[in-house]
Formats: sequence, C-alpha cells, structure tokens
Amino acid sequence: MHRTALKWAIASIAIPLTAVAQDADFAAYAMQHPGDPVRGSKVFAATSSLCSSCHSVDGSSSKAGPDLSRIGNKFDRKDLIRAVIEPSADIAVGYGSTSIRARDGDQFTGVLKSATSDEIKLMGIDGVSKKIQRSEIQSEQPLTVSLMPAGLQHAVGGLEPFADLIAFLESRREDAGNDIDADGSYSVIADATAKANLTPLFGLKFHKPSLLAWLPGRAKDAALVLEYEGRLLEIQRIGTSENFQQQVVFDMRQKVRPGGATGLLGLDFHPDFLTNHRYFIKYHTQENGEIFTIVEEREFHEGVPDQGDGKEIFRSKTVTQDHNGGTIRFGPNGYLYIGLGDSGPQRDPQGHGQDLGVMYGKILRIDVDHPAEGKNYGIPADNPFVGKAGALPEIWAYGFREPYRFSWDRETGDLWVGDVGQDQIEEVSIVRVGENLGWNVYEGHHPYSETYRRNQESYVEPVMSYTHRLGASVTGGYVYRGKQAPQMDGWYLFGDFERRGIWALIQHDRKLTQVVTLGRAPSRITAFVEDPDGEIQVIGFDDGIIYQLDMSSADPRPLQVQVLADLGERSAAVWKYSSDAPSEDWADIGFDDAGWNLGPSPFGTTSQGRRNVKTPWDSPRIWLRREFQVSSEMAAANGRLAMDLRALGEMVVYLNGQEIHRSAGGWHGNEEILLPESVHLREGKNIIAIEGQRDDGNSYLDAGLKKKLPPSQKP
Repeated sequence: MHRTALKWAIASIAIPLTAVAQDADFAAYAMQHPGDPVRGSKVFAATSSLCSSCHSVDGSSSKAGPDLSRIGNKFDRKDLIRAVIEPSADIAVGYGSTSIRARDGDQFTGVLKSATSDEIKLMGIDGVSKKIQRSEIQSEQPLTVSLMPAGLQHAVGGLEPFADLIAFLESRREDAGNDIDADGSYSVIADATAKANLTPLFGLKFHKPSLLAWLPGRAKDAALVLEYEGRLLEIQRIGTSENFQQQVVFDMRQKVRPGGATGLLGLDFHPDFLTNHRYFIKYHTQENGEIFTIVEEREFHEGVPDQGDGKEIFRSKTVTQDHNGGTIRFGPNGYLYIGLGDSGPQRDPQGHGQDLGVMYGKILRIDVDHPAEGKNYGIPADNPFVGKAGALPEIWAYGFREPYRFSWDRETGDLWVGDVGQDQIEEVSIVRVGENLGWNVYEGHHPYSETYRRNQESYVEPVMSYTHRLGASVTGGYVYRGKQAPQMDGWYLFGDFERRGIWALIQHDRKLTQVVTLGRAPSRITAFVEDPDGEIQVIGFDDGIIYQLDMSSADPRPLQVQVLADLGERSAAVWKYSSDAPSEDWADIGFDDAGWNLGPSPFGTTSQGRRNVKTPWDSPRIWLRREFQVSSEMAAANGRLAMDLRALGEMVVYLNGQEIHRSAGGWHGNEEILLPESVHLREGKNIIAIEGQRDDGNSYLDAGLKKKLPPSQKP
C-alpha cells in the first residue's frame, strides 16, 4: 500500500506469450523448487528478461529501477515471485513511471529522476536520461499501472529458469553481521521475554484499510474506518456483543487516487467534535495529469450515509506520486499538524527536505478555526518560521523523507514520528518545534549526502534506527499509556509495513535505553491506533483485519541469548562430515566419528555462487556432527533452545541423538527456529548432528544453536 515495494515501471515492451504454462504454474514451481542462483544470474543478465537493463545489483542505484543488491533481506520468496508475475500489484514507491507528451508530438516515458521549475529529467529502460524543458511539455501523466510488461516470466525460457531467477534475487542479501552497526542502526532486535498477542476485532473484514478512528464520546462502541481506495465506513457495536455492523459514510473512489504512496490515508476529529461535528481527512487526487495532496473538512452525524461534499482546507501539488505523507492530527494545542514527505524523486535530488521554501519533507502546523484572508486556514503566531525570509510560515519541523505516521504521547506531549528511509535505514524520532531531522544529509544515523549540508546547521538524531535486514518501511505507532499492561507504560510501540515486525522501545532524553521484539503481525501494518483507554490496535492492510494488541502478559525485558554453537557466517565453526551413509547411531553422542572429515561451515555446492561457502558439498547427501561443551549452570538454567538455520535442501537435525527439527526442501534463510520445550542440553559434551539432502542438485547449510534466557536466569 505505501512506500517500499519491489516492482517499478519500465518502458512498455511486448512479451510474446508463447509458453503454455500459466501464472499459477510459475508461482507453484518456484515455491517448490529452489532454483540455482548462478544460473539465475545469467537469466537476470539476459536481454530477453529485461532485468539487468533496469536494475543494478551492486549497490550503485545507477539504473532506472531500484537497486537489488539487498532485495533478499527485504522480501521473502513468495513476495519476489509475485513481484515478477504481477508487476502492477504494487508499483514500487519511488519508481512509478511518468509519461510526457511534448508540444512537437514526441512522447517520453520513464522514471522521474529530477523535477525543477524549468525542466524534468526522465530515465528510460536503456538507462539513458532525457531532459525535457517545461516549456516544451504539452501534458504530463503519472502512471498508475506498471509498465513492467505483464508476462515477463514467459520470456525467461520456462519454469526452471524462472525458479533460477527467483533464487538469484533471493540470494542478494547481506550476510549475518553485527547486531548494531558502527553508526548505531540495529540489524537484530532481541525478543521480549514474553511477547504480545494479536486478536481480531469487530468480527469484520475491510478492503485494504488504512486507518481506524474511534468516535469521540462513544467509548469503544463506534468508530470510522478508512479504506485507502476511497471509502469511509462507520462501524457500530451490535448490542452488547463483541461484533460490529458497518455502513458506508462516503465513497470517493472516483476521486481518490490509490497507489503505492497515495490514497485515503489520514483522518482526525476536531477538538470540539462533540459540539461542531467537524472532522478532517487527508487523501490524494489526480487532476489533469497532476497529483495533489488534499486536506478536507467534513461533518459527521451518526447513522447518516452519504453526507455530502467536504470543504477543501489545504492543497499541495506533488512532485511525484511518492512520499507525500499519510497522517493529519490535531495536537495538544488544538492546531492541525500535516505530515508531508519530500515528494520525490528518489534520494531527494532537489533537497526538498532541507529547503524551508517548500512544504515537502516537513511537518506543517495550521489553524483551521481562524483562516487568514484568501485561505481556508490560518498560521499560528508561534510557528517557528513566521517572519523568516525565504521560509514558509506553515512549517513546524523539517528534514523528513516520509513522516508517514506520527502521534503524541498523551502523558508527556512528545511528538513521535516514524520516518521511512531510502535504501538502507528506517528511523523513529521525537520531534520538537523548529528542528531539522536531517534528510537528505542523513538517513537515520548514517551520513547520506553532502549536497545540501549547511555550515552551523544542527541535525537531530533519531531515537532509534534499523537497517533493511529488519524491515524496509517503518510504521510509526504510539507510546503506551493504557491500563491493561502497566509493565509497558512509557514504551513506544511501532512496526514495519513490509516485514510486519512489532517492536517496543524505551528512551530517556531522546536516547534509546532498550528495544525489543513484541511480535509479528499476520498482515502488513499500515497504522497503529490508540483507543480512548490508551490501548493499541493494529491495522492489517492485506487481510483487512483490525487487531487488538494484547500486552497484558507481555514482559519487555529482553531475553538474554547464550550462543552455544555459532553460525559459520559469524565465526569459525568446524564440523565433522561424511558423504557416505553412516550407521544408524550416527547422531548419538557416543558415536565414533574419528574417521570423518573436518570442514568449516557454511557447506554448499560450488555452483551456488555464494561467497561465504567454505566447504564444498557436491554429494547427494551429507551427514554432519559438531561437538560443543555446556556448563552445569547453563544446562540447568531456565530457558528455551533455538536454532539458527540457513539451509537449501531437506534437513533433519538432532541434538544428542534426539530429532529436534525437520525441514522440507527449498530455501530456509534467516530462520530462527524455537525448539520444543522438551529439548534439553546436558552438562559437558553435547552433539548437534544434521543429515542433509541436496535440493535439485543444489545445497547450502549453516546452523547454530543458542539458549534464550530470562534476564534473571543468565548464569
């Protein structure tokens, strides 16, 4: 729905659909067959596939499409398959195409790379940039349908090459590294000792919901639900039950422009809603080829459908169809705050985030009750840039890329913002009046560009940032102030749209104290919501379900992790191995493996092309054993064993002769497997043993074992 996706729009090229295989056949085959990434790299580079014409894989972002060097960290196999087969399902935010018709009749289509008042620069499928003067343009049209040609899978040569291509994309990932990088961004977040639960609410499903807003004065018996394509629904409790009924308040689907970063996204009630019935919505619309961000005032009366047209309060023409914010909220002072992203193109080449003369990349603050002459809103007198030469008076804070969701801590008044990053980093910040959050001089904690850096400028660091190993599109949330989980009081709850993680952090003076993983949503998270009691709901975009985040049993203390046998990706990990079938007791702790070979992990077929394979595995099957020592304190400590597994092929894993895990074929990457509570360590010598079978002639294997301990149990 918003921000990051995999696809992008390329120049329209006809693909001959000569193959008899259907889309479902390609998807099923690629899910069941891991493919060969080395062969897949050749498919990627082939002219017929168009892939290498449009995407770089070296981190350079030098072509029209998004760089795919870390795409395996951001998306799982199912999403990668869908990206190729259904290119218009989610056009990549930042990589939609624009069609330009010149006054002389020429037409140009490509990805918008820069846009000024004088000219537009597009990059086409061939990687060549085209500059077009504004004076030469007759019409400009942002495209809502991807120009990545449908049927691309039929051009790669069959089912097997398609699976190889997916394997290559899946292999483009960062290897396991430090939990926190040198600049302070997290790549691993510890699990909470006890996680939260997600429970469906209302007994209803919605179509791509973007937000829930509880009706003031109705406790939790009635609410409004936004669907991003343009409908607003009223839901009301049925009697005293837990179920709700719904009716349409308005249907603006003919007016709202849904897209990767556009749609009906924001709503808030006027502070005096109970007496004046006013509420405000934020959406995007397209008129004569131009996209606008609109804030509109409307009136609501319970049970009354189709309540007429609204009154436009605010309008901002976008530069591209991307990064135009999602949230509007009334602050504690009664003014309306509007989040606007840098509006693109990617990497903010015009420096919108740092330019006080434009509204892009800002949080604005306006007065909807006292409009200035000639406008439908006024400017609060204490806005920080009122009277400053060259600065727009609406600006309250700046230096944002895409402040998609923001909220206030109802106890402290702190404004929390989740700001969506560019290629590597997502960030969460506490923002104060007049501050510069740094984009595009910084991306999170990381220096990004010197182009728009100003001497003597102060840039505010985020409270927390994380890399795209954890997720690719932060969804800001709320500081918890409810009553059902007093142990979570003061913790900020947030998540990631793409990877669906839910996290909680605690801070002091805008410095991170602790961050933990609370869970994972079943669906991509488009918003968190705070109800009148301070409890939190989670909006599931794909499945259309709104969830209650139940933290009554959550324990935010991080589990302590004791590594017992580390991955070979992270440290020296030597195994004994054999390609000849051993006796039945081969996994037992007392088995004599003196005649077996020695080799470091990871193991893999040489054709896999993985840089970190240390020991070749070219036989059909392999048997591995690894010894590690455990102290009596660690063996007795209360905790749960978990295994890190990176595997391609069928695997059966044993601990001291007991089978503890079995996996089917295919790629199992970046998996942490929580082992049954019945699995225990023994004091002294322990043996982890693995039987592996190559999958379609390919193989990869690396494994590690660790114990997760409650904080008080670490020996």
